[in-house]
Amino acid sequence: SCSEEERRFYKILQDARGAVHPDAVSYTTMIAICRKEGFYEKGLRFIAELEESHIRKDTVTYNAILAFDSKSHLWERALSVLQEMKTKIVRTDSVTYHTAIQAANWAGKWELTLKLFDKMEEDGLEENVKTVDLWLEAARRLANEDISRS
Repeated sequence: SCSEEERRFYKILQDARGAVHPDAVSYTTMIAICRKEGFYEKGLRFIAELEESHIRKDTVTYNAILAFDSKSHLWERALSVLQEMKTKIVRTDSVTYHTAIQAANWAGKWELTLKLFDKMEEDGLEENVKTVDLWLEAARRLANEDISRS
């Protein structure tokens, strides 16, 4: 849930639309608020506006979009964001991969979850306990699927 300060910022930006030209930080904040509050359609509009604005996105902005997509169960969009980061040579970090792994895991894409984890390790990034838990869940479920097919 959002803090009172985040809600005020959201209201100010909504009221000032047209008079204020948001920057990457503004969009990142708005996308994060929409994710926390479950404003999925508004969040998608902010993401679309950000794309149309041609404002340069950094790792933090991409991570906010990934987190929004992951919570919205838009795993394919989340993976395209990760691919865009690589194409545009934007630095990925542990948060980037954790969020992409989470999106794949929530979608039941066990093999993809494991591949993303491997890619994270190849990129020399540290995993955290939650990321390892997602890997373990994917490995267990994939093993159970293999046993069921046998």
